Amino acid sequence: MYELETALALLPSSGSAVPWTVDRVLRNLLIDVTGNTHRAEFCIDKLYSPDSTAGRLGLVEFRAFEMPPHPRMSLTQQLLVRALIARFWKQPYAQRLVKWGTALHDRFLLPHFVAQELRRSAR
Repeated sequence: MYELETALALLPSSGSAVPWTVDRVLRNLLIDVTGNTHRAEFCIDKLYSPDSTAGRLGLVEFRAFEMPPHPRMSLTQQLLVRALIARFWKQPYAQRLVKWGTALHDRFLLPHFVAQELRRSAR
């Protein structure tokens, strides 16, 4: 979290920075455990890299999303991402990051799966 907070503080609040600022500030945070940017959950290799024109396509790849089993679920994912982008484009998040740790999982996911297992074993 410390590295992410530091990187986000380096991003300018307006469009006055050079186009590849996002690439240079976030590149080393958006990697997998082996240091590979192509397998990271968010891949910005093709957003705006100053290294080559192939890296200046304006693309962000969201690899954390799995292929949904139904087209409507895919549409829901796409709408969620577009809504978040539109929201943060209009009003960027400038507050300090919340350090959730495992609280999100423990509070929201864990009770669901525990209850599911209990119902399954009660049969």
